Amino acid sequence: MNDIPSENYKVRVAALDNIVKDCISLSNACEGIRSPKGSHFFASVLFTSLCTRAVSVAVIALYSPWSKKLIEHWDYASIACLTRPILEVRLAFYYLCTEMCSEDEWYFRWNLFNINDCANRIHLKTF
Repeated sequence: MNDIPSENYKVRVAALDNIVKDCISLSNACEGIRSPKGSHFFASVLFTSLCTRAVSVAVIALYSPWSKKLIEHWDYASIACLTRPILEVRLAFYYLCTEMCSEDEWYFRWNLFNINDCANRIHLKTF
């Protein structure tokens, strides 16, 4: 089995490393800024969630500067399990925080988001 990563993989891991570092720098630069609206507050919460999960992916990805492994362990399944929530949080970030809408519509979206979250929690507990 060939354990040497492809050039394409190396490019993708370098891109992940760069974006994670940029996002952490941005997060640190915005620390302490008061949130004038609910959408700003939740943007901060969701952005932090995105950063945290991206760091986890970077730690798992072999040949990443974040990865310090004793052995080579290609764990694509764990990366996939972390990637889906990243995509879901990204969608929520857009829906609640970046797409322009009236205040009434934002509160409607926020309530719909919470109803969906509650329904998912109930569904999870019924298994």
